[in-house]
Amino acid sequence: MPRETRKLLFDSHELEAAALGHCRGEGIALPSGRPGALTVGTGPAVALRRR
Repeated sequence: MPRETRKLLFDSHELEAAALGHCRGEGIALPSGRPGALTVGTGPAVALRRR
């Protein structure tokens, strides 16, 4: 049976825009200002943290 695997690669600006857009769309409160750095986890639940 054939299988297909895809990998999406984002640069840091695209990742920031996608993550913050998702949070805004879901009504998740965000601190003001731009993040200094983004850390993304890869567990069953993905976490995005502002440092």
